[in-house]
Amino acid sequence: MAKKQHPQILSPENYIRQRARNLPIFKCLVNEGWEEDGLAQLTISRRHINGNITYCSYLVDLKCLGVKDTFYDFNIPEVHFELVLERMEQGYALVGIEYALAHNIIHAGWEFGEEIGFKAHKDFLSITRYMLEEDSDAIPLIKIECGDIDGKPLYVQGPLEDAAAVNRILAQLEKNVGHGHYRFISQDEIWDEEDEEDWDEVDGMIYFREYAQYSHEEKVRLFLELSQDMEAMDMFLEPADTVDQDDKFARLTALAEHLYHDILPREVFDKWCDKWEEESLWYSIDEDADESDGTLVKIEEMMNRISEHLLSEEDLSYESLFGNREEITPYEYARMQTLRLGYFVHEEHLAGLESLYLSIEDEFDMEEHLDEQIGMLLPVVLAARITMLRIHLLSQNGQ
Repeated sequence: MAKKQHPQILSPENYIRQRARNLPIFKCLVNEGWEEDGLAQLTISRRHINGNITYCSYLVDLKCLGVKDTFYDFNIPEVHFELVLERMEQGYALVGIEYALAHNIIHAGWEFGEEIGFKAHKDFLSITRYMLEEDSDAIPLIKIECGDIDGKPLYVQGPLEDAAAVNRILAQLEKNVGHGHYRFISQDEIWDEEDEEDWDEVDGMIYFREYAQYSHEEKVRLFLELSQDMEAMDMFLEPADTVDQDDKFARLTALAEHLYHDILPREVFDKWCDKWEEESLWYSIDEDADESDGTLVKIEEMMNRISEHLLSEEDLSYESLFGNREEITPYEYARMQTLRLGYFVHEEHLAGLESLYLSIEDEFDMEEHLDEQIGMLLPVVLAARITMLRIHLLSQNGQ
């Protein structure tokens, strides 16, 4: 007698990937004034046969960064969906639009952002893009203006983007479109456009823009001068307790952004960034995930082999450490990244170290992941990248 076949139960993520396009469109909405602002908050919803709703929302920066953020909810009652929309409208007015317009807004922002070097949000690439119809001739083409009024990228600092995030975005614009071919508006300029001096004091953004005018030799000289007191590395591990220390921190981080960009072999650096980006789509960090003692023991054993040069780059991969697990704990994440950090520092691998720093910053929000191990991870990487950069520059200068 043949075994009874049970229907496959898909996770919400896999359902969206595999079946969402089969559901009829329910509502498409966008914030009022999106064309003038160049920032579109779109929500696309589809109705299940049981009357419930699955929706995906997308934050699309048409002026520069493309698909900045996305979130979704699966198979919820229509009344709950209407409550979600009511909460959204507390922040901005929503207007209903045809699906074709929503589709074109998202694709236009996605393509514009990627053209100038900004990848779409990882959840968009792995999940919520599949809420959209196939991008084919069946979708009417609607022209969506991107960039500033002359088509040049205009980066407007978001309220959650700190100095480090701003510096990375500006460095990417310098690299991909060139100095003078983009514009930047800081949060302080948004708050008080009449006082142009205010934003100069924000966290070192002024230093990043100032140092963009320096020669490579001038940046090296100033970096070595500021970092010569290695006890100052404590500033990365503890809050600054003086104005001078805070200022030194801002200057060092701004100079490091420039110098890493100047000296790293781009192909090697981009390869590592792409690797971490791809891996981040395979797993999520969840405090309630089942922790594997075997994996933690394996990581500790590998850490002990770093000093003997017995690790390969392949050993650092997520798959090598966790196999096909889709969830890991914050502690496991911290240990995995600590292993990678130790390897790159010992091998004096600057491209790997810098790519790891950027990956960790992109991976989590400090407010969201309060685990102590993760909370200490980024400051340690910051200290390592300054120290290793100093060692590299001194060796290049024959010191």
